[in-house]
Parts: sequence; structure tokens; C-alpha cells
Amino acid sequence: GLYTTDFEVFLDENEKIKDPNTKQPKNEMFIGRENTEDEQKEIDYLENKIKPILCEMMPLLIEKRPVNPVPLMIRKIKEMQDLEFQSRKKLVMRKINQELDEAEREILMEMREKDQ
Repeated sequence: GLYTTDFEVFLDENEKIKDPNTKQPKNEMFIGRENTEDEQKEIDYLENKIKPILCEMMPLLIEKRPVNPVPLMIRKIKEMQDLEFQSRKKLVMRKINQELDEAEREILMEMREKDQ
């Protein structure tokens, strides 16, 4: 199973722990191995997306103590997504405005050069 016995804990980290049934190294369960790409994606997602949400929710949930926390959490996530969307939209608008300003400056410069 997933749990190591006390004995296995003391094995050298580089020694592959053998599955008692197949007598093969349990590479999947090998403690010292690197995460697979999918595992790492999942860890990053939990770390960067879910954890901040939970950190923001906990005080709210403790304060409100709802019988069913799910609707409250969903509402809060929607609010957070809206805020994120708003700030992204602002960024996009700022970028567009910057590019328009630059284009306008270039056109003015070209017109000045033609006049001279």
C-alpha cells in the first residue's frame, strides 16, 4: 500500500524499495524520485491557485460558520475571478493605449520630417 513500514523508512534513500508481491522495485512509490510533469503541474496548481483561495476563505468560513460552505466558497471564488479579470482587463487596456500613443507619436514625427 501507500504506507511505508518503520523498517522501510530507515533504508538508504537510493535503495529502491521492493514491492513484496512482485519483488520489483516500487519506482512509483520511490521516495527520492523527481515528480512527473503531471504531478508537478498538479502541485503547482494547488500551490498557486487553490492555496491562496483557501487562505482567503478560511477567515470568512470561520466567521460565518455556514452549514454548507460550498455556496459561500463558490461565490467568493467568482468574486476573486471577477477581480482578477478586471485587473487583467485594465492591463490590456493600458497596453492598447500605450501602443496607440506610440503610433500617434510616430505619425507626428513622420509628418514633421515631411514638413522640413
